[in-house]
This record gives sequence, C-alpha cells and structure tokens, in this order.
Amino acid sequence: MKLFITLLFFACFLTAACNAPKVAATATKADPEKMLNLPADPPASIIDGNRFIITEVSTDPTYGSEANPVRVGGRSPSNERRFLEALYGPEGQELQYVRQGSCCFFKTKNGLLNDGALLDIYEVTWEGAPEPILIYIDMYDYAPLKAPKGFSLKKSSKL
Repeated sequence: MKLFITLLFFACFLTAACNAPKVAATATKADPEKMLNLPADPPASIIDGNRFIITEVSTDPTYGSEANPVRVGGRSPSNERRFLEALYGPEGQELQYVRQGSCCFFKTKNGLLNDGALLDIYEVTWEGAPEPILIYIDMYDYAPLKAPKGFSLKKSSKL
C-alpha cells in the first residue's frame, strides 16, 4: 500500500511538472548542470510578518524568469508567499497568485534531490492586467530580493 501511494504521489508530481504553462523567455535557460553555491536562508532582518522587506525594483526584464528566478531560500513555500505578498501591481493593485507547479531541474548544494532542486512557477495577475505573468521562484537558494520589472512594492512597517 505504501508503495502504491508513493508511486501515485510521484505520478501526480510529474504530471503537474510536465503540464506547467510555457512562457516565452527573453533570456536563454540557465545551465542546469552548473552547481549553485548560494546561501540557503534569507536574513531574518528582511522578514516583516507574512512578507519580505524589499526595497528595490529590478531593471532586468529577465528577473523572475526560468533563466533568472527569484531566489527566496529557506526551503519553504512560505518564503515564496512572503515574496509575492511584498509586491503590488504596477499601479499599486493588489495581486492574486496561484502556484502552477514545478519545473526546471537545477543543481544546488541546498537541494533535496541529489544536489538538485526544481523551481516553482506562480501565475500572477491583478485587476486590469492585460494577461497573467509567470514568476519562477527558487526556494532552496537565497539571493538579494527585488521586485520584478513592472511591479511595485508594499511599504514595510519596519522601515
């Protein structure tokens, strides 16, 4: 019975990963064979309750793409949500987001899959958005956070 449940879990996982929506990237894909050597956890000083304290918007149009994912670290989906909760739409609109699945194996010393991990994909939209935007997030590695180009930031009570 345990074997059946395990196989069923992996079948569902693979189905979700393979059916993730595709998006046209303006950059080439990251090299999945290159081992990342980044810290695993974000500094506690940038956490403000249910969101991160982010003070800068990226000028790089690829930030948040498969080739250049947002690296929230912590090995926790809660850090993915903290990142998304720190953002507004371009004119201060509240965001709606839905996790679409996982994809895009890459090597990292912080991964759980034989020195590897998968990115999570979130579909993000807001009232008046011309179309949903996909944001790729790495929850295994941390790098300084910015808002993707075209988004704005919520103010922190800690600033």
